[in-house]
Amino acid sequence: MKYELAVAAALAAISMTSLQTASASERAGQGAKLYGDAPRGEAIVTKWCAGCHSREPVADDRVPSFASLAANADHTDGVIRAFLMHPHRPMPPFELENQQIEDIIAYLHTLAPGRPRAP
Repeated sequence: MKYELAVAAALAAISMTSLQTASASERAGQGAKLYGDAPRGEAIVTKWCAGCHSREPVADDRVPSFASLAANADHTDGVIRAFLMHPHRPMPPFELENQQIEDIIAYLHTLAPGRPRAP
């Protein structure tokens, strides 16, 4: 529970920062919005993230599962996007391309079909 609170606080701070910066597609130099591909997102999280984050719902205060991240209404697309652009400890310091971030977000939508598609 403490980890989820810390992540939520970090995500909130990052989302405030992200409001002051350009969108992922603008930073990529693209005029059009990027759209995620869920199967590519699943492949990314399987390769890079599943060693720590479970794909199935589990009760782990230290590392949230993908299902719990997807189901949490506070983790909007924008918050997740901002967090993945600037990961924090205990996550490893890897850099994702904007399209990969959109692909991961699309994958999270498959885990929580009612998840709102927020900017």
